[in-house]
Amino acid sequence: MERFTFEIHKEQLNAEAQGYFVKSAGLADESDKSKRMLKDANEIKNEIEESLRIKVAVSFFSNFEVHEDTLTIERVSFKCNPFSLLCQKDVKGVYLYVITAGDYNIENRGILAQLYADIWKTAYLDAGRNALKKLLLEQYYSKNRNTESFKEIIIAGSFGPGFYGMEPKDIMKIVKLVDSAGIGVECNESEIMSPIQTCAGIYLLLESGTLFPGEECDTCLGSRMNCNMCNVRGK
Repeated sequence: MERFTFEIHKEQLNAEAQGYFVKSAGLADESDKSKRMLKDANEIKNEIEESLRIKVAVSFFSNFEVHEDTLTIERVSFKCNPFSLLCQKDVKGVYLYVITAGDYNIENRGILAQLYADIWKTAYLDAGRNALKKLLLEQYYSKNRNTESFKEIIIAGSFGPGFYGMEPKDIMKIVKLVDSAGIGVECNESEIMSPIQTCAGIYLLLESGTLFPGEECDTCLGSRMNCNMCNVRGK
C-alpha cells in the first residue's frame, strides 16, 4: 500500500469549475438577469476563496482480490454490481481517495449567498476529481512505462458509496484506509463527512479495452445479474 496526501492548486481548476458552476446554477444563458446573478455569484466566490483549498488523500493498492461483485482490500470488502464484470487480471491497481474543497463560514449572509457558496465548492470538487484522475494516471505511466509488462491503462470510475449499488456505509471503510485526517476530513457514525464539501471513492486501473460501465450506470438499481443483459451499457 502507498499513502499520500497533496493539494491541487485551485488556479488550475478555475476554468472548469466556472463551467460547472454556470451549468449547475442555471446561468448559462446570456440574459441580463443571468449576468447580474453571475456577477453576484463571483463576489461570493471571492469571499470564500481563501478557504477554497482542494486537498486529496489517496491510498494505492497493488494487492487485492476481485471475486463476483466484491473487491477486497486488506480484508476490507466493497460490494458493487459492476465489479462482477471484471476478472482479476483486468485490474492492475486500486486507488481509494478522499477529496475535499474545505470549509467556509458565511452564515451571516442570505440563503442565496450560501447556496452560491455551496455550488462553488461542489464545482471545484468536481473539477478537482477530474484533475486527480489525470494525475493518478500520469503517475502510473511515469512509474511503469519502461517495464516489460507495460500495457495501455485507463482509470475507470469513480465508484463509491451510494453509486453503482455500493452501500453508503462503505464510506467509513474508505476513510479508514486513507489518511483522511491528514487533509482535515472526519467521518461521523452517521457516515457524514466533514467538511460537507467532501467526497470519497474508488478508482480502478484497468487494461485498455476492458468492458466496464460508464457514468450512465451510477444510479442503476439492478442487481449484478442484470449487467449481462443491460441495454444501456451496450448503446
